[in-house]
Amino acid sequence: MKLFEHLFLLERLDQLIRLKATGSPSELANRLGLSRRQTLRILRELREEGFPIEFDRGRQSYVYTEPVSLRFEVLVGTEHLMRG
Repeated sequence: MKLFEHLFLLERLDQLIRLKATGSPSELANRLGLSRRQTLRILRELREEGFPIEFDRGRQSYVYTEPVSLRFEVLVGTEHLMRG
């Protein structure tokens, strides 16, 4: 997977988790356009990095159990460096 594709995927996953709208692991995989196995691997890796993600059976969705801030910013060129 290319870098930007991966970043957009993580942003989409974050959005679905925040909205508590992931559905089951299989439904989440469909929403992300991945296999169930790939989706579970990404969730496991995020947990290993400290993201507090759990599956809420009542909501049938993955949720954050603590506040999380996920932000990616891409700046091109040197103009942004001169403003600082």
